[in-house]
Amino acid sequence: MIASGTLFVAFQGAGIKLLDGSLGWEQIVFLRSLILAAFLAPIVVFRRAVSTSRPLLHASRGIIGIAAMSCMVYALLEAPLADVTAISFSRALFVVILAIFILRETVGWRRWSAVIVGFVGVVLMLRPGEDGISVALLFAVGGAFLGAWVVMILKALSTTESAETIVFWFGISGIVLMAVPAGLNWQWPTAWEWLLLLALSAAGSLAQYFLVRGWSLGEASALAPVAYAQLVWATILGIVLFDELPDEWTIGGAVIIVVSTLYIAIRENRRKIRQASGGGDPAI
Repeated sequence: MIASGTLFVAFQGAGIKLLDGSLGWEQIVFLRSLILAAFLAPIVVFRRAVSTSRPLLHASRGIIGIAAMSCMVYALLEAPLADVTAISFSRALFVVILAIFILRETVGWRRWSAVIVGFVGVVLMLRPGEDGISVALLFAVGGAFLGAWVVMILKALSTTESAETIVFWFGISGIVLMAVPAGLNWQWPTAWEWLLLLALSAAGSLAQYFLVRGWSLGEASALAPVAYAQLVWATILGIVLFDELPDEWTIGGAVIIVVSTLYIAIRENRRKIRQASGGGDPAI
């Protein structure tokens, strides 16, 4: 399930890149949101999941989530697929930092060390040097940070809201927030572009289903390594579809990010197990 989900995530990224040069990032985000809301509308109406008691939190999630999506779409259009995918994993690093300030969690030296090492990998992938830092990959880092912020909000929303309600109102947020930017640079999609938009939207929906289903069936520590199959799929699709061969910066930075975030995921799972059993972990 996890391997299939990560494959569909990679397909979604590849679909966005295939739209490069035809539709702007503003229009892609708008139409992606429109298709998502239209698909979920009958479901949420049938299940009576349209209403919400937390509109302000949904609005916050929508604004930050659409900003994160916009950063990632722009990065995908301008940078190699494997690079953006690897940097997207740095979201786990930002989650640790935000958890300290928002959730008041205590983080020990082991996880702090993993976060620092992970950000070294991010810096490597930004390619500092004579040519300067990659602006597109900076947007990917921004998207990862905003995505971590969304995780914090979703933890609060999921205590009272259904998954359908959360995703539906996210789609509505995208329509409202991106209507004007998309309209200012509007180009009617061709039949091929509509097909791509529908395909990448379907890939995103299937990815969510497989990932949620997979995580619910297995243990997080056992599944965490499989989740990084997304980087393998992205690399293969980048080579086959876009002739993007990973260089030493991509390989080195990706390995560092994957190892550090994998360590954080395993430590976090062990911490939860010890807490559930009544034990403690003073050095988390």
